[in-house]
Amino acid sequence: MATAEEYWPNIEGLEHRDTVTDFGLPEGTFFDCAVVHLLTTATLDRLRMLYSQGRFEVRRFRPNIVVETANGEKEFVENAWVGQRSGSAMPFALASMLRAPAA
Repeated sequence: MATAEEYWPNIEGLEHRDTVTDFGLPEGTFFDCAVVHLLTTATLDRLRMLYSQGRFEVRRFRPNIVVETANGEKEFVENAWVGQRSGSAMPFALASMLRAPAA
């Protein structure tokens, strides 16, 4: 079963404080629990290579941000970005929110 993590800040009155808890995701569904959903064109291309019968279109994933990767990259490049900070005018940090079930 897939799980997601939730961080609880150290704020009085919360069910948990300054800890991370896991919770189960509905079986066989995609459950978006992140504030921002980022998707790369490299990920779409890699999914198409892995499962050519599938339809991997941007609108199907409903991301907030789509990053077009350079040089025909066809891997899950965003995995290497976790923990990095953007250099844009609207800075953000990336964090992994979901762990896929082991294959």
